[in-house]
Amino acid sequence: MTRLKINLLLTLLFLSGYAFSQTAYDFEHSLKFGQYLFNTNQYSLAVQEFERAVYFEPGDSVSNFMLFKTYSILNQKDKALSAYKNYSHDANLSFMPDSYGTLYASLLIKNGDYETCMSFIEKNCCLSHKQKYIVSTRLVQKEWQKAWDAAAQLSGNEPNISPLLNLVDESKNMNRKHPALGALFSAVLPGSGKVYAGNWADGLVGFFMTSVSGFLAYRAYDKYGIKNPYTWFLGAMAVGYYSGNVYGGYNAVRKYNHSQEDEIVTKTKLYISDF
Repeated sequence: MTRLKINLLLTLLFLSGYAFSQTAYDFEHSLKFGQYLFNTNQYSLAVQEFERAVYFEPGDSVSNFMLFKTYSILNQKDKALSAYKNYSHDANLSFMPDSYGTLYASLLIKNGDYETCMSFIEKNCCLSHKQKYIVSTRLVQKEWQKAWDAAAQLSGNEPNISPLLNLVDESKNMNRKHPALGALFSAVLPGSGKVYAGNWADGLVGFFMTSVSGFLAYRAYDKYGIKNPYTWFLGAMAVGYYSGNVYGGYNAVRKYNHSQEDEIVTKTKLYISDF
């Protein structure tokens, strides 16, 4: 009797486990669990559930879109595109729907595929708010004049347009400085080119090092004469410091300008991620 009960219990456990496996890994549960993982930012796990859901129901629009969206967030462009093509059975991206196209254009920009993105924007007939993507792409490419020209064609009624217009204005109002002036200032007064670029500490160090090396070279010349190797050594060192200081002033201004531009690029990419 006891053995019969044990066998019966084992049979019930097996059947319940089998029933659970049949429900826990079906389309509905995979999709719901994937959406839960997606909403809690567990994208690497969510994509596995959406893949399973698509396997069960290849034609389901929700699971296919969520799979594409999750791949886009994970910055896996090739897998995202493959998922779309498998769902749509169409390699022609000119007819990619707006919901997919928005994510795909953003993904191309984030991956630095700017030319591909511009081509996609121009050829796709379903993408809404194309001008926003064009302006954003030009800003990320640091093509400022083209970005300004494209921004002039933006409609003020487009959604979430204010942040982009602010970025355009910020790019217009950048306090750009001239690298040649940085070099000229440093040539006249060592270190002043870096001060012009906002690097006061580096400017003071440059002034000190160039001045000290020049003073030592002069003392050696005054004491040992022009033919002494020690004089030549210190003279070469002074010339090296001076030349490096002039180039340093030029380069400091270039870095100053680049830092402003890079800040706008970073802000634009953050804006794109909210599309």
